Amino acid sequence: MADQAGIELVDGEKLRTIVEARELHDLLREHADGAAAGDDGTADDATTDDADDEGPLDRLPAVPAKAVGGVVVALLAVVAAVVVGPTILGTGGEVQETSFDVSAASSVSGDETATLRVAWNAKATTELRPGNGTVYRPRSGQRFVLVEMNVTNAGDGTFGLRQRGFLLRANGTTHGHQPLSNASGFDPTVLGPGESTTVWTIFSVGESTTTATLVVNEAVYGDVGVRFDRDANRSVAV
Repeated sequence: MADQAGIELVDGEKLRTIVEARELHDLLREHADGAAAGDDGTADDATTDDADDEGPLDRLPAVPAKAVGGVVVALLAVVAAVVVGPTILGTGGEVQETSFDVSAASSVSGDETATLRVAWNAKATTELRPGNGTVYRPRSGQRFVLVEMNVTNAGDGTFGLRQRGFLLRANGTTHGHQPLSNASGFDPTVLGPGESTTVWTIFSVGESTTTATLVVNEAVYGDVGVRFDRDANRSVAV
């Protein structure tokens, strides 16, 4: 009957591909009727960042991959109404990791009250998969810069490490980190002398941006000496 009517039936996996390729995430969230909620049916609003680390950007929602299969029937009509043509499976949705030049500006003068050593690496990407079956994609016209850092307290006292202490400067604009809904790779922590921790953070920049500089937020770490050392062998994968 479907063949006679000229209708192409798709399974959950194919529908997931369609939604991601055509960026129909808003429709998915609108019609999923709670499917993107937590396992107990309630929305998961928990965050791992403290309130002060929110920054000026809105939290970026996830694409709930596991929710797509559960709402196949409800979404078939929605997708069919939006994706018109003999072939509804496009070639988009691929992860792009293009050439991107990221540098870092250390802030060490010798007069600081604390010192951090940061071994880091970075890449540009169009997709993040931090786990739990979720996918994050940048907004239209943007892409992510993913930065992974191993931070060591090289001073004598304790040090409070916060995500908003790091910024990215690109095309004359200084960007704060891009918050994610229900995901974070940078929990606020306190480091004792000699202690280290590994964290990751992301920034959203224009998709045509090709160079950027990792810098210290002087409003947070104005009295802290931060020495950045690029580690090209450090894995950058989320």
